[in-house]
Amino acid sequence: MDVRSADSNTAPPVRAAVGRPVRPSAQIVRRRRWAAGLLAGVVLAGLVWVLALVGGQAQEAATGTPSVTEVVHVRSGESLTALARRIAPDLPPSGVIDVVRELNDLSSAGLRPGQALVVPRYR
Repeated sequence: MDVRSADSNTAPPVRAAVGRPVRPSAQIVRRRRWAAGLLAGVVLAGLVWVLALVGGQAQEAATGTPSVTEVVHVRSGESLTALARRIAPDLPPSGVIDVVRELNDLSSAGLRPGQALVVPRYR
């Protein structure tokens, strides 16, 4: 009868050769690349969301809510963009146009020469 200890039935641990790194399988590499791509996509989406949020607030802060208004008359051939540049030359025209449209309930960009518009006083 052969007498063996309990430890003799287990296989010895597998060891990598000294100096040779163990390379992950192709499946593991694909999973890591997929996970890295997903993580990069989520980070980029979050960055875009933050920039959109901050950008919207910056435009609102630049134009502000008017506390004082005045009436101006549209000049011949003047567009909303030209009007916005005339009344607030230092501010972005798109934000000023939004405020002018809101104050005057304008649904289109069409203006008539001589038309009176309520505009914020930025100066």
